[in-house]
Amino acid sequence: MARAIVTQGLVFEAADALVVAGTEPSIIDVQERIGGGSYTTVKRFLEAWKARQIPPPMIALPEAVAARGAAFVRELWSAAAAMSEQRSTQVREDAQRQVAAAQAALASAEAAITRMEAEGEEQAQWLVSQEQLIAGLRDEVAEARNTAQVAEARAAEQARQIEDLQRQVQQRDDVLAEARAASLDQARLTGELAALQRQLQEQTALIERLASGRKDG
Repeated sequence: MARAIVTQGLVFEAADALVVAGTEPSIIDVQERIGGGSYTTVKRFLEAWKARQIPPPMIALPEAVAARGAAFVRELWSAAAAMSEQRSTQVREDAQRQVAAAQAALASAEAAITRMEAEGEEQAQWLVSQEQLIAGLRDEVAEARNTAQVAEARAAEQARQIEDLQRQVQQRDDVLAEARAASLDQARLTGELAALQRQLQEQTALIERLASGRKDG
């Protein structure tokens, strides 16, 4: 469906209808009434409509009508003044009550603000103490970590030293085992040598006896 073209006539009709309805025509009101239109176009046509709104000429009244009108206006003004005074008194009393209520609300709000500020100060102090506590705990944690790192380093060094000692002990055990084996070999060789020496002595004694028997025969 094609969009309707906004014309000056449409804007004028919409503005007149709004005035009849008791509304001061505005660009947005005219746009809503005609169902669209660009802001610039509606503004231009609405300004043209306002330029055409010429106030009606003044009509001269007869003196009698003017006098009666003046009397009526004075009576109307007197009644309006009385009503205005009554209304002013009521408005003043209402205003005083509203002021008193507002002052009470303000006092309550100020008391609440004072209480909240005091609570806020207490909370701020509590937060400061908690921050100090957290800072102290962080320092303790950092110190404990440093101590743990030093202990780990010492434990690692001790572990290396123990491994070195274990290797040294193993080496000594190997040397002792070799020495024991050599000692056993030495003892075996010594026994064998003693046995050979005894055999040699026995053979020497036998040879000497044999030689002595030959001499005697």
